Amino acid sequence: MPERRGGRRGLLLMSLGSLMACSPPPPSASPPTAPSQTRDSLAVQAGGWTETDPFSQDVQEAARFAVQRHAIHTHSRLIYKDVKAAQTQVVEGQNFQMHVTVLEQGLSRSAAVTVWRNLQNQYTLTHWQWNENALPVPATP
Repeated sequence: MPERRGGRRGLLLMSLGSLMACSPPPPSASPPTAPSQTRDSLAVQAGGWTETDPFSQDVQEAARFAVQRHAIHTHSRLIYKDVKAAQTQVVEGQNFQMHVTVLEQGLSRSAAVTVWRNLQNQYTLTHWQWNENALPVPATP
């Protein structure tokens, strides 16, 4: 009787081996690089700008920092409203490019803003450029 079991076990192992030989190889840890990718296209992916959600927590924090820092720098009263569009770039930390809307002296104004967040999560305002539009804000009833 023990021989019979061994025979079944051997048959089972042979069957499994046959199945494994016919199976597709497991997926590799990293996808193969397509031959059409060039060094330039890879550089854009690695350090290029990527559209991001303007309502994400990271973008909102960077935008609020930018408005506060610009208000202090210019000695003006700015009230943060929102972010219309945002992009991020991974560098040694992260850059945020945003179109920010603020209120200044009853006018709604927008600015193109860039903020850098370093690896210690400290922010630096690197660019603030007002857009040429300034619209009066309607009075609320």
